[in-house]
Amino acid sequence: MSASQKRDGANGSITIFLCLTLTCIMALIGGLYESARAAGCGFYMQMALDSALDSAAACYFRPLWDRYRIFGFWCDGEAGLEETLEPYLRDYMAETPYYRLADSRVEATQILSLTDREGEFYEQEAVEYMKLGVFEGMPEAVDAAEAGNLLHQAGSLGKVLGSYRTNGRDVLRLEKAAENIRENMEKQAEAMRKADDALREGDGGDFSRYTGELQDRCRKMPALVKKYEAEADRLAKQLNRSREEAAPEQENMSGGQWALAEQEMADFQSYVDRNGERRKQIVQAGTDTEDNIRISERAEERAEEVQEIIDSWDDDEDDEHDEEDEIQLWRTVLNITDGYHREDKVSTVRGEQNKKTMHLLEDLGNMGTEAIFTLCIPDGMTVSGQATAQEDFPSVTAGVSGGLQFPGQGKNPVAAILDPVLFAEYGIRYFPSAVDTASSAGLHYETEYLLAGKAEDRECLKEITNRLVLARTALNMLSILQDAEKKAEAEALAALIAGTTVVLAPLVSVLYYLILTVWAMMEAIADVRCLLSGGKVPLMKGPEDWTISLSGLVEQGKDAVSAGTEGAGHGMAYRDWMRLALLLTDKKTLRYRMMDMCQENLREQNGDFRMGECLFRMEAEFSGKGVLIPLRRRSVKEY
Repeated sequence: MSASQKRDGANGSITIFLCLTLTCIMALIGGLYESARAAGCGFYMQMALDSALDSAAACYFRPLWDRYRIFGFWCDGEAGLEETLEPYLRDYMAETPYYRLADSRVEATQILSLTDREGEFYEQEAVEYMKLGVFEGMPEAVDAAEAGNLLHQAGSLGKVLGSYRTNGRDVLRLEKAAENIRENMEKQAEAMRKADDALREGDGGDFSRYTGELQDRCRKMPALVKKYEAEADRLAKQLNRSREEAAPEQENMSGGQWALAEQEMADFQSYVDRNGERRKQIVQAGTDTEDNIRISERAEERAEEVQEIIDSWDDDEDDEHDEEDEIQLWRTVLNITDGYHREDKVSTVRGEQNKKTMHLLEDLGNMGTEAIFTLCIPDGMTVSGQATAQEDFPSVTAGVSGGLQFPGQGKNPVAAILDPVLFAEYGIRYFPSAVDTASSAGLHYETEYLLAGKAEDRECLKEITNRLVLARTALNMLSILQDAEKKAEAEALAALIAGTTVVLAPLVSVLYYLILTVWAMMEAIADVRCLLSGGKVPLMKGPEDWTISLSGLVEQGKDAVSAGTEGAGHGMAYRDWMRLALLLTDKKTLRYRMMDMCQENLREQNGDFRMGECLFRMEAEFSGKGVLIPLRRRSVKEY
């Protein structure tokens, strides 16, 4: 091999090495370049996805914000969000050919609407907005919480008082059953007296007629006694039930309020215990009546014999008997009737006026929700007849069934102070009530709907007025118990009705509390009537704030309510009471019912609008393939 050939071979081996080296260097440079391009593309993709979500969020449903100050992106679920994001991403990627991306796609990985997570997002937005605002007339948070606590305690007391008001009605029914027995016995005694007078006058026909009346009265006694015993047994069972229902409310009541409830329990128990003595009297009266029937039948048989003897004397012309002889024969019948049980052993309320007062208390205590609602409506107010279809309401979809808690239901929800007060204030300002001007074609009483959840305005208002009456009854009861003059009036009336009979002595205490409860309830109805007419009522009333007198209540009955002043007073207006009610309402229920009203009202201009389609939180993923490296980016946006 020549030298030149050797040189050529050496040069060739060096060129291969350099080529391999250059190839590795170029591959490294290319990899670094593609990696840098992929990283840049990834950053650009992230920026594009963030911007696209920002753009989508900026397209919030404007009517929802304008009317209720709530942000929400209305779209058709995940597909709707993807459809919204895709044009923004396409435009972003088209502006940068350097960051080419193949097979790009956007996917909504998770979306949360305003109705998700028990509506917490809705409350969060409402409270955040309220924190930024300055509103006149908004109560101090601490004051509102204290009022809410007092109202919650009063609600528990009202629930207990309502239960014992039922017991009071049962007592009056028991007294009425006893009164029916005594009236029957009085009529028995009257028939006995007239029959005896007929015997003394030798009038067998009248004797037979009055004895027949006596037997008719006597035969009615077993049913009357049975009814009395049934009423007595029902009262005893109801008292035990009331005691069981009252026990869980103790933790929600102050010491003084629970002491009042315990005192009322003790008085009712004393009445039931003492009533055992009268029950024995009544059972004995029933037994005596059976004896009277047997005695009357023997007297009738003897009277027939006497009549036959007298008739035989009339047929015998030779027999000389005068009128005195006939009277002597009739006296043999009197000897039998002398065995009648004539004494009145049953102690009941006496006097027509006292009975009338007892019946009035019973009628007032027996008023149902409809009667109370009717009395609460002031003159000149027309109750709305609007109704709505609830089938696709968020509250129905979520299965919400909670509601207003101030009648003593559950725990006191006023735990944190500021946020609940702000949310309640939001409800008052954006959802009109019965005293506001209607702002929609749907339900007019929207605040009442938030609390009651009924499909009709009338039913919502009826529910709220009855619950307000219950709470006001408890507060009025506390006011009465601090007023010595009113307590003395009630005690005097109870003593007058019950009288001085030893057996009825416990009835005085029972009637006393029944009178106080009915009085407080009728004043509460007058309070609600005043509130609905635009007036104000203080949380706790003083003697000067009272509108119904006990004497006026006894004389006028239900009409005493309309005699109160409407649209006057001082203290808290209807909206203030609704604010407290919202403060004490289950928050999950409140959120969903607010969204119910939002959905219904916004559908007037947007027929297919649904709160469940308004997104609060949007999470999306943008993916594609670079020249060599697949890329994927994720972003989250919430209001």
